[in-house]
Amino acid sequence: MFKEKVKNFIKNPLIFKKLEKYVFFIEKYNKMFNLTGFLGDQIWESVIYESLIIFDNKTLKNKNLADIGSGAGFPSVPIAILNNSLKITIIEPLLKRTKFLEIIKKELNLENLTIRVERAENSPLINTFDYVTARAVAPLRVLLEISHNLLKLEGYFLFPKGPKVFEEMKESTKIIKILNIKKLKIEDFNEINSIQNYLWIGKKTQNNIEGFPRKWNKIKKKVI
Repeated sequence: MFKEKVKNFIKNPLIFKKLEKYVFFIEKYNKMFNLTGFLGDQIWESVIYESLIIFDNKTLKNKNLADIGSGAGFPSVPIAILNNSLKITIIEPLLKRTKFLEIIKKELNLENLTIRVERAENSPLINTFDYVTARAVAPLRVLLEISHNLLKLEGYFLFPKGPKVFEEMKESTKIIKILNIKKLKIEDFNEINSIQNYLWIGKKTQNNIEGFPRKWNKIKKKVI
């Protein structure tokens, strides 16, 4: 069902073939690399279709995007396949999963994709990206703290979220105030499938602050 939806949405047989190949490799290496709990059409729905629909109306061409904790490449690989003018850097702390991502990069010839084995809060890529994103990685308050330094001034946070987005927004009040992040909007994508989908969009309006992001052990121990 969703495979056909993707095919109709793409309307480009070469891009669709790459997406098919990506799904094939996810299924082939899933157990070896512990990639995802999605199977069959769930991959087409919750990985491919959602990623393409949610990011379709964003002006991402000729820009730099960081995807934090991408795992098997969600949402960055479908976006990289669709938009080869967008430079994407995956920041993934698990070496095992980056090995899978290197396979994908080679097999799909994704020259616009860079893969780094590191934690976002420790990354030296400060003030580098126009956009940061992350899917199913951490609560919003944590994502904002660990990704703030990665963004250029006036850069954008693009975080796909489920139905807890409004609760997470309330929990993020303090970190948003400390970092002076401007919340722009929460886009509703609930019409695309049976799952509640939102995109939290914010903007970096202040230069990096000394002491942020904190070390990971402090982030886990003390909630801001």
